[in-house]
Amino acid sequence: MAESQIIIQILYFPMLFLSGATFPLGIMPHWLQKLADFIPATYLTRGMKSILLEHQSIFDNQQAVGGVVADGRGRDVSRIQAVPWEKDEKMKPSAKLWVLAVMVPFFVIGAWDARNENNIAKEKSRCARCSGDMRR
Repeated sequence: MAESQIIIQILYFPMLFLSGATFPLGIMPHWLQKLADFIPATYLTRGMKSILLEHQSIFDNQQAVGGVVADGRGRDVSRIQAVPWEKDEKMKPSAKLWVLAVMVPFFVIGAWDARNENNIAKEKSRCARCSGDMRR
């Protein structure tokens, strides 16, 4: 149990910082913005910013909603398949494959976004608008 808490923190904090939740993606270096396209939390952050700050609808953010739904369903499937449910039960060797299968959609979407760079341009313009608003 204690080991799982450490692993969660090691994975959670970089994901939190790299998703744009703590500070804007637009101020990060270009290579780091491309890396953020592969992180599931980035889709939640982008969708929430678009809906709350730009008054867009959920339908305008279908990619973000799809990413959040895929992440949730994928975690459910991997948790059911990978986590040993009995006290003395060992983790199955196929459990790592389930975790990898959950991550495949994010690799595909991240590669598509990194190639397009539409989200990077959107984040830079959002960051420029926010810094302009703060100067007033």
